[in-house]
Amino acid sequence: RQMPAVNYKSSRNAWMTGPIWEGFLRDIDRNMGRQGRKILVLTDNCSTHVPVPGLKNVTVQFLPANTTSVLQPCDQGIIRSMKAIFRTNLRRRILELIETMEDDDTISAHEVVKKVNMLQAMEMMAAAWKAVKTETIINCWRKGGFFKYQEAEIQHAQDVMIEIPEDVPEERFLNWVAMDDEVEVTDEAT
Repeated sequence: RQMPAVNYKSSRNAWMTGPIWEGFLRDIDRNMGRQGRKILVLTDNCSTHVPVPGLKNVTVQFLPANTTSVLQPCDQGIIRSMKAIFRTNLRRRILELIETMEDDDTISAHEVVKKVNMLQAMEMMAAAWKAVKTETIINCWRKGGFFKYQEAEIQHAQDVMIEIPEDVPEERFLNWVAMDDEVEVTDEAT
């Protein structure tokens, strides 16, 4: 079985940490060096996004404070698109698991979800990233102000990124996609 093209790191409380961030940047720096490329990484000024000295192929540019929700392309719809695709695939997987159960099996939805293991979740996440449309990514960069454009040229990212399953009410599905939007992923440095 081929492993998905994702890197997985974790912390005790499921938050981003300075060491995870540094490892992420160093991995990218090595990979870009092998490819003979130099790249720019735009990021927010999250307290765990610590400066990483000695990078040769990666330049990190921090966005101005309190502008992430307006400027960062990922926050303009790329993350939402990927989550919608992932959750659609997760829903399909859960339905497949339910369909394979015996008629006399009684199992809660919570127990069904536990049957999706970490490897399956990573495979679905990698597939979700590959399924994000190029048009969505371009529109999100435009919306963040990184391209000159006429207002009429931009389609709202949601118009091109979310395919609502036919058997689920739109509002219910969109709420499911957004259920973790406000979850904290970092803590203030102590």
